[in-house]
Amino acid sequence: ALPQGNEQVFIGDGWGERGTGLRDNIMTGETVPYVVRRKTGNPADNSAFASVFDVGLQANPFVLNVQRLVPTQGQGVGICITTQRGQDLVAVGLPGQTAVYETPCGILETSGQIAAFSLLSNNRLDFAYLIGGARASLSHHEINLSEPVLHGAILEQVTTSAASYYRIDHPTIDPAVLGHVFMVEGELYQTAYPVRKVEPQGNSCLIFTKSDGLGYDAIEAKSWKIFRSASL
Repeated sequence: ALPQGNEQVFIGDGWGERGTGLRDNIMTGETVPYVVRRKTGNPADNSAFASVFDVGLQANPFVLNVQRLVPTQGQGVGICITTQRGQDLVAVGLPGQTAVYETPCGILETSGQIAAFSLLSNNRLDFAYLIGGARASLSHHEINLSEPVLHGAILEQVTTSAASYYRIDHPTIDPAVLGHVFMVEGELYQTAYPVRKVEPQGNSCLIFTKSDGLGYDAIEAKSWKIFRSASL
């Protein structure tokens, strides 16, 4: 973790069980790493945070170095990760803002929630990824995304023992969002679900958070959002 001056970061193990408690709950007793961030200042201020996990063996680490990147324009947090294969550049941004970073591999500019460029040791692009924004670029590499964020109102929420879904005010949702994160917001909270199934219903659409007994019950909410992504 690379905390800023007004942050503290704690890393530990915590509850990691996943599933509905029914037949897909195969992770009983599991723990996962938890990253807890404590930040001082005005709680209304927008901020971005990122952490890096190295899954390699301690005797042979895959990640060799991590460097924080401070934007020269806009707000956000960037990191340059040197690995055994090359360098990965990741930028986490704020909604509706464009941020620019000076990196060892050139100028990185993005309007996305998250943008990533992975370069091999010969500086050749391995892959690029963008979510929740219209454009990201690094040097002469560029990735674009039309309609980066889908959003609207929730018309109805239905839960039975076998299924749970939201009816939303959008007639067509690409089935490619299956498995993507469906974010909902109520008066006092925000939460998210993996999309289990999509069913068009005339001028609306059903987004299933549980199907055939597998998944999570949809709680009451007023609005929804899906961040779309693109890759190279």
